[in-house]
Amino acid sequence: MTTKTTVRPNAGGRRTVSAKGPTDKAAAIQTAQRAPDSADPPAASDSERQSRIAELAYLKAERRGFAPGYELEDWLEAELELDSLASI
Repeated sequence: MTTKTTVRPNAGGRRTVSAKGPTDKAAAIQTAQRAPDSADPPAASDSERQSRIAELAYLKAERRGFAPGYELEDWLEAELELDSLASI
Protein backbone atom coordinates (compact mmCIF):
# COMPACT_ATOMS: atom_id res chain seq x y z
CA MET A 1 0.00 0.00 0.00
CA THR A 2 1.19 3.49 -0.78
CA THR A 3 0.30 6.75 0.82
CA LYS A 4 0.37 10.07 -0.97
CA THR A 5 1.37 12.82 1.45
CA THR A 6 1.04 16.44 0.46
CA VAL A 7 2.86 19.15 2.40
CA ARG A 8 2.14 22.79 1.74
CA PRO A 9 2.79 26.02 3.66
CA ASN A 10 -0.23 27.76 5.11
CA ALA A 11 -0.71 31.48 5.70
CA GLY A 12 1.33 31.42 8.91
CA GLY A 13 4.34 29.87 7.19
CA ARG A 14 3.79 26.53 8.88
CA ARG A 15 3.41 23.41 6.84
CA THR A 16 0.16 21.49 6.75
CA VAL A 17 0.13 17.81 5.96
CA SER A 18 -2.65 15.97 4.24
CA ALA A 19 -2.43 12.30 3.39
CA LYS A 20 -4.53 10.25 1.02
CA GLY A 21 -4.83 6.54 1.58
CA PRO A 22 -3.51 4.68 4.61
CA THR A 23 -1.55 7.14 6.75
CA ASP A 24 1.84 6.66 8.26
CA LYS A 25 1.86 9.31 10.98
CA ALA A 26 5.62 9.16 11.53
CA ALA A 27 6.33 9.68 7.83
CA ALA A 28 3.87 12.57 7.66
CA ILE A 29 5.44 14.27 10.68
CA GLN A 30 8.92 13.75 9.29
CA THR A 31 7.88 15.25 5.97
CA ALA A 32 6.29 18.27 7.65
CA GLN A 33 9.35 18.92 9.79
CA ARG A 34 11.89 18.89 7.00
CA ALA A 35 13.68 22.14 6.25
CA PRO A 36 11.95 24.41 3.74
CA ASP A 37 13.34 24.39 0.22
CA SER A 38 15.78 27.20 -0.53
CA ALA A 39 13.61 28.16 -3.52
CA ASP A 40 10.60 28.60 -1.22
CA PRO A 41 11.64 31.09 1.50
CA PRO A 42 9.06 31.97 4.14
CA ALA A 43 7.14 35.14 3.42
CA ALA A 44 7.87 38.11 5.66
CA SER A 45 5.17 39.03 8.11
CA ASP A 46 3.43 42.38 7.72
CA SER A 47 5.39 43.86 10.63
CA GLU A 48 8.71 42.62 9.18
CA ARG A 49 7.78 44.08 5.80
CA GLN A 50 6.84 47.43 7.37
CA SER A 51 10.15 47.51 9.26
CA ARG A 52 12.15 46.81 6.11
CA ILE A 53 10.26 49.48 4.17
CA ALA A 54 10.82 51.99 6.98
CA GLU A 55 14.54 51.23 7.01
CA LEU A 56 14.84 51.63 3.23
CA ALA A 57 12.82 54.87 3.32
CA TYR A 58 15.05 56.20 6.11
CA LEU A 59 18.17 55.45 4.08
CA LYS A 60 16.68 57.26 1.08
CA ALA A 61 15.89 60.30 3.24
CA GLU A 62 19.37 60.21 4.76
CA ARG A 63 20.99 60.19 1.29
CA ARG A 64 19.25 63.45 0.39
CA GLY A 65 19.96 65.13 3.73
CA PHE A 66 16.49 64.63 5.24
CA ALA A 67 15.01 67.41 3.12
CA PRO A 68 11.30 67.68 4.07
CA GLY A 69 8.45 66.96 1.70
CA TYR A 70 9.66 63.65 0.26
CA GLU A 71 8.46 61.25 2.96
CA LEU A 72 5.70 59.62 0.90
CA GLU A 73 7.94 59.37 -2.16
CA ASP A 74 10.65 57.69 -0.05
CA TRP A 75 8.13 55.23 1.39
CA LEU A 76 6.61 54.31 -1.97
CA GLU A 77 10.03 53.88 -3.60
CA ALA A 78 11.10 51.69 -0.67
CA GLU A 79 7.99 49.52 -1.13
CA LEU A 80 8.72 49.09 -4.83
CA GLU A 81 12.36 48.30 -4.14
CA LEU A 82 11.50 45.69 -1.50
CA ASP A 83 8.84 44.10 -3.72
CA SER A 84 11.24 43.90 -6.66
CA LEU A 85 13.88 42.25 -4.43
CA ALA A 86 11.30 39.75 -3.16
CA SER A 87 10.31 38.73 -6.68
CA ILE A 88 13.88 37.79 -7.64
